[in-house]
Amino acid sequence: MILISFAVVSLILNIRDNSRVIIYAVYDGDFNGAWFEFREDGTYKYVDHAGIGADITRGNYQIKDSIITLDKNKIGNMIVSNTLIIREENYGNSKYKVLYQINKNNIIINRNFKFLIDNDLQD
Repeated sequence: MILISFAVVSLILNIRDNSRVIIYAVYDGDFNGAWFEFREDGTYKYVDHAGIGADITRGNYQIKDSIITLDKNKIGNMIVSNTLIIREENYGNSKYKVLYQINKNNIIINRNFKFLIDNDLQD
């Protein structure tokens, strides 16, 4: 019975994550870190990890232009806004896309806490 339960849970998780990731954004905090997977079907997965443990939060999002709106106002201790913005920044001779949290006045909450967007997603 336990093996059947594990198989059903595994199947459900595989089906839930079947949609293609269109935006993958990662925060590297050395020992800890986090990342978002925004999927084509309007769902996201947020993983916050520290050492050997991780918290996973799933939900729905909407995107309009460079603004992403999450269905949750707060996730753990790190995500304190349901509104994210994609910006392009220069690092030396390179340009990178980053993801920031913004407040209700569209002001970046913390410039030091940003997710780098991976532009190398495979189809």
